[in-house]
Amino acid sequence: MNSKESINPCVFCNIPIAGSRTKEHIMPVWLLKYLGIRKDKISPTHFNLDNGTKAITTRNHSLNSLVAPVCAKCNNYFLSHIEVSAKQIIIDLMECNNTIVDLNVDERFNLARWAFKTALTLNLGSNFIKNIPIEHYHYLYDNCTSLPDNVCVVAQQHHFNRPFYWVQGSNWIVHNVKGGEVGEDIHNSYKIGFQFKHLLLLVAFKSIPDYKFVIERGIHVPLYPVKGPIGHCENHDFTWDDSIKALMGFYMGLRLAESI
Repeated sequence: MNSKESINPCVFCNIPIAGSRTKEHIMPVWLLKYLGIRKDKISPTHFNLDNGTKAITTRNHSLNSLVAPVCAKCNNYFLSHIEVSAKQIIIDLMECNNTIVDLNVDERFNLARWAFKTALTLNLGSNFIKNIPIEHYHYLYDNCTSLPDNVCVVAQQHHFNRPFYWVQGSNWIVHNVKGGEVGEDIHNSYKIGFQFKHLLLLVAFKSIPDYKFVIERGIHVPLYPVKGPIGHCENHDFTWDDSIKALMGFYMGLRLAESI
């Protein structure tokens, strides 16, 4: 037994992994097969946006190789249950057999929880800064009816031209109503977005509790919280028929504003 492996705890249940270490597929195998992209080669790149678009790291592997280390129990039971609860919802939305606005409260939460889980594992297993608090992993494991405070999940559907894409970072448009300084704490926030055929999903966490999320009318449909301290602004010139532009617009369009 590897001594390091025996003492490292699982990020979700916080129990030492020991000999039960497995690898969770960040994009579930059923979804990769459904989209026909399991063997597709990708080159995820971490860019330094403070220095133009200079690449910090780049990996080259298949989507099937995109995995995150977790314990066998979490992989086979806890995470599997989240997958089962959201699978048909995802398929129906990807194929436009259902619409976001027609989802009931339970369906919205199951989809939001799945998106949150996928965002956590993506950040854990990818070549990007690990800016998600470990408490968020523990919270997902311990709570089956809510997500952490200051987390927001939104969705939309568009006319896709590629099967899959993702983006993660901590880039925000901030409305300083009072003219105050945002401060460095903003970099402890995160936004992680996904595109699966017609479906767009975005998971966001604001590390400044006094600010509120601002969503664009007609663009961001709240999954979680369905109601709450969320402001609205007019939408920008959103691109509906280009998947990469749509996801990037969806990502940047979710903003923050000082609470008045």
